[in-house]
Amino acid sequence: LFHQLCREIWFYQMFFPANLIGYILEPIYVFALRKNRVLTISNSTKKDLLRYKYSADKINIFPEGIEITPIEKLSDAKKYDKPTLLSLGAIRPMKRTLDQIKAFESAKRKIPELQMKIAGMGSGRYYNKVMAHIDNSLYRKDIEYLGFISKQKKEELMRRCHIIMVASVKEGWGLIVTEANSQGTPAVVYNVDGLRDSVKNNKTGLISKENNPESLAESI
Repeated sequence: LFHQLCREIWFYQMFFPANLIGYILEPIYVFALRKNRVLTISNSTKKDLLRYKYSADKINIFPEGIEITPIEKLSDAKKYDKPTLLSLGAIRPMKRTLDQIKAFESAKRKIPELQMKIAGMGSGRYYNKVMAHIDNSLYRKDIEYLGFISKQKKEELMRRCHIIMVASVKEGWGLIVTEANSQGTPAVVYNVDGLRDSVKNNKTGLISKENNPESLAESI
């Protein structure tokens, strides 16, 4: 079972030289397993495996399920009065939370009433950098950091926000996109593995033309 390969994530989540060692060793052990039958969750991961000489007929893609009950109709999603962006998930480098905040700030210059809610725990240098950026933002009063939230609160946010943003370096699928869609909320995402699978571009969300905050803001 491969949800995803790490690849460039090593350089976002690990320190030197562990990141370089992991990056070099991953293709070796992945290649060593190439004769096995494989289950994976996206076409992006399948393409990754094909690069390491896996046989296409031995790779089976199955859909990820969600535990959230979808709303019956879009009108059931009662949105906040002001257009609201949602950043959901752990605050760590590979999730690029800071890119999402910068995209919000850029978009807010054209949508003055825009607001943002950030839900997710974090720690360490990157978390502190994100918190410092929020504190120093010109739009600090329109950014609400919620920290850890319950499952019930997560579902409420997914229903009430207008857009969920995802700017990960790489994903296996991007389950929060599917979950948010089930609650009547489209996504704006970076064009990376997993997210280009979970978003049906121009239907369930928008895939940014470039992977930077300005392009994400244009999608918003």
